[in-house]
Amino acid sequence: GILFVLFVVLFFFFKQKTAYEFMPSLVGSEMCIRDSWRATKMIKIILLAYLLLINIITYFTYAADKTKARQNKWRIPERTLILLALLGGSPAALLAMKHYHHKTRHLKFKLGIPIILIIQIIITFFLYPNI
Repeated sequence: GILFVLFVVLFFFFKQKTAYEFMPSLVGSEMCIRDSWRATKMIKIILLAYLLLINIITYFTYAADKTKARQNKWRIPERTLILLALLGGSPAALLAMKHYHHKTRHLKFKLGIPIILIIQIIITFFLYPNI
């Protein structure tokens, strides 16, 4: 939960800052518009790369937990699986749940993961309405 709150705070931080505040490049006394555009584009690329990475990690973690469950081996803690969803991996968590039929009977996963995804979508559209 704490990491998700940190994630939301960072989104608000990025929302409040302009590209000028992240990567100032002065020409004379003014910033180049081109550098501002590049900084904004770089931030978007970093966020998309993060989301791609966390979703890949989440999917394979759910797959590994399902494999361990079939083999009666030590399992990945449920709080780890939920934390990965909270950190942005909720689409992959939902996809892995459906694909592997994993954790589909547990109410906190059956309802929790879709609720997390919906909240993350709402937060995204609130922070970035022009997507």
